[in-house]
Amino acid sequence: MTNRTAAARYARALFDVSVQDRDLRQVEADLAACADLIDGHDTLSRVLLNPAIPTPRKRAVVDALVGQIGDIAPPVARLLRLLAERDRVGLLPQVLRFYRARVLDHQGVIEAQVTTAQPLTPERAAAIRDEFGKPVRPMMWEQRGSALANAALLVNTTSLGMEGQPPLDIDLGKLPENAVVYDIVYVPLETPLLAAARARGNPAIDGLGMLLHQARPGFREWFGTDPTVDQALRDHVLADL
Repeated sequence: MTNRTAAARYARALFDVSVQDRDLRQVEADLAACADLIDGHDTLSRVLLNPAIPTPRKRAVVDALVGQIGDIAPPVARLLRLLAERDRVGLLPQVLRFYRARVLDHQGVIEAQVTTAQPLTPERAAAIRDEFGKPVRPMMWEQRGSALANAALLVNTTSLGMEGQPPLDIDLGKLPENAVVYDIVYVPLETPLLAAARARGNPAIDGLGMLLHQARPGFREWFGTDPTVDQALRDHVLADL
């Protein structure tokens, strides 16, 4: 069994238990807090992620950790102990991603990643998060590659990749192969981002459709008619690009 498969199974089990009588978002928050704590603590990481450390010692460390945290959802505490017993604490970040995806699917929420044209300060990102609430999770530009795990749609809304501009510097390695990649840039029509997406099998959509639909209201106001966006119009515009 691969680590990915194992993490998905642990996440499913955690969700199935929690959905019955727990606040799913609180369980997610507790799980994320534990993952961040272990990742950010050198001693904990060395003990819990080192295969040379005996499993009983790892279980003892997790027991102490759970006791120290105190207010932690019981299903999360049980999962931590189980991972320690099976020497799989290293799966925690993946379990978190799979669990989060299940919660979003259960709540009918579509997760989107938005990249700003100008970098946001941590303070501005936090303000946006506070304004829109829990569905928004600001991430720094340096995290763009890891943010693609479990994404269903990637949209480039910047000018990066446009003719005369540098390409969008992003690693698609963690993007699921069935995720759609959409680039609003239409000159060139095949941007480096779209080419990279097609090369790995992702459905890719260019920015010409956005240009045509965006122009409809202005055309209607100027000429009194609402143009139909169809293949004939697309071909006509393509001939001049």
